[in-house]
Parts: sequence; structure tokens; C-alpha cells
Amino acid sequence: MTSTLTPSTHRANFAIGSEVTAKRVVDLLTESFFEGQAAIAAFEGPGGRWGITVHFADPPDQAAIRELLDKEHAQEDAARAWAAGQNQAAPVTTDAFAPSAMGNG
Repeated sequence: MTSTLTPSTHRANFAIGSEVTAKRVVDLLTESFFEGQAAIAAFEGPGGRWGITVHFADPPDQAAIRELLDKEHAQEDAARAWAAGQNQAAPVTTDAFAPSAMGNG
């Protein structure tokens, strides 16, 4: 009788806040590994939070993966801060519309 053995893998799991972020991180990880090096999946967990599981054929370089994810997190924070700044209108005072402020007086 022939036995089929499944090779052992190394697994990493982490939580991601939203579907959009999870998809972006999956894309980033997929682009970072050669075919066959890792199997990457995103899934929705309880309460709408998303998670990512990565199975590696060989032990991964944990420091490199953390650095990659830290960069993505920093870019996401910067984009969020920029978007928040774009949504905040500068306060307008009545003086801004006074004739002297417009050079008419």
C-alpha cells in the first residue's frame, strides 16, 4: 500500500482590520514570494475582522516579513492621515469675505 505524506509547513496567522487592507496585504505578500514558496489566504472572521494565514514551504525570514508588513502599515497610516486632512475644511471667517480682505476697500 502506498502512503501519501503531506510535507510539513510553517504557518503565520495575523489579524487585519478590513477587507480592503486584507486584500492589499495578500497582494503584497503574493508579490513578495516565488510560486510555491507560500500559500496565502485572507478570510473574514467573527465581528467582520479579517485575518490572513500564510503557509510556507520552508521556514520564512520572519524579520523580512515583519519589515514588509510594517512598511505597509506605515503607508496605510500615512494615507489615512492624508485623507483625514483632505476631509477637514479650513475654518472660514466672515473677514475672509470682507471688501478689504478682497482688495476692494
